[in-house]
Amino acid sequence: MNTVFYRWPGLKAALLGALLGLGLLLPFVLVRSLGAGDWKLAGALGACLGPRQLLAVLMGTILVAGAMALVVVIWKGRLKRTLWNIAGCWERCSACGCQHRRYRSTIRSRRRFRLVWPWR
Repeated sequence: MNTVFYRWPGLKAALLGALLGLGLLLPFVLVRSLGAGDWKLAGALGACLGPRQLLAVLMGTILVAGAMALVVVIWKGRLKRTLWNIAGCWERCSACGCQHRRYRSTIRSRRRFRLVWPWR
């Protein structure tokens, strides 16, 4: 649509926005902390909005998602446990730059989740 309405500058903005959206979220897709559908949605949003507006939308999304996660953690009464887990992960990651240690806890938690919810 940008190309139809704004010709070449619209095409340039759409391509830059799509590349920015896909490029910013690619590391999260590669470590499997973000799904490919979300990644493609960010690329499509970037193509529709352009790079400048995409950054504003992504920052707003990050803030809203963080606030929602905080509400859920407080609602379930797990704030202290979550903070201890974050501190432990931060300590392990900062003490040793090894990649394999970083993902051990994630793999373990996924295994626990599969034990509780085997159909997922």
